[in-house]
Amino acid sequence: MPSNENLNAMYSYLNSGDIDAANLRALEILGQDAESAPAWYVVGEHNFRNGNYDKAVTSFDCVTYISPNNASAWFRLFEAQLLKGTLNNAVTACLNAISLEPSIKHFRAYFRLPAEVKTDQSQKKILSLLLETLVGETKSPEYYLLLSRYYVDILEFEKASNAYLMATACEPDNIQMLREYGRFLYEIGKGEKSATVLMELTEREPQESGNWLVLGACYARVGNWQRAIEANLRVVALEPDHVSARLNLSMGYISMGLYEEAAEWLEVFVKGSHPDFPPDSIQHLCVVAKYQYCNRYLGCMEPLSEAQ
Repeated sequence: MPSNENLNAMYSYLNSGDIDAANLRALEILGQDAESAPAWYVVGEHNFRNGNYDKAVTSFDCVTYISPNNASAWFRLFEAQLLKGTLNNAVTACLNAISLEPSIKHFRAYFRLPAEVKTDQSQKKILSLLLETLVGETKSPEYYLLLSRYYVDILEFEKASNAYLMATACEPDNIQMLREYGRFLYEIGKGEKSATVLMELTEREPQESGNWLVLGACYARVGNWQRAIEANLRVVALEPDHVSARLNLSMGYISMGLYEEAAEWLEVFVKGSHPDFPPDSIQHLCVVAKYQYCNRYLGCMEPLSEAQ
């Protein structure tokens, strides 16, 4: 059995950042006791920090064999296997870490894994662990956000939306979360729901142009061009030089057949004086094409020739 003095010295070196001295003391301890889990952990940490992931995996494997309930060792084993490239083993180690310690950090690590290594069995396990955790963490929005992420991964967008809604219910005054929820709905194709959430945001934050911009995109996605135009006009009222809003307005007016209004919003870009649309750039050529489209319907091609 290693003495408390040796163990304390090892931890002291580790806590002070002297991993080499800690490793030497750990090797001394292992010479006395080959089944010292703390010493194996420090050796694994030394190998990990020095980029020797093969040896790190071996060391952390020893820790989890000797002390199978050590969540930190399982998680470090996961990280070492991830960097080593043994992804299937990494999944197992990560799930073991979560089972022992269902922390946000451990759950997030699972969702960082590539989709191709997540089997049906591992997906069922992570869902079970999330739901078990939520029984005791019903007021923590982070776990609902992770649940939403799970459903997105398996393309269950309605369930993902509901989980995200539960997260916002945990903190109803969290404007940032509500904003992210609205954008999340937009990204998964729930344009009408997204518009409802973003309308609430614009009432609470009428001076936040980003909310109006995404609201306009939501209305455009469902074909409500009048509302889309109104939202983008609010953006321009707040930020007169907002490029995306101006381009959105031109597309909105084109979609409504209002070509003169569309041409007015495009004109500043067509002239080639805007820094984001230098002459002969792809961006400039695209807006010129749109401008030409509008003027063809208006029957006046002269302004375009002069602009070119």
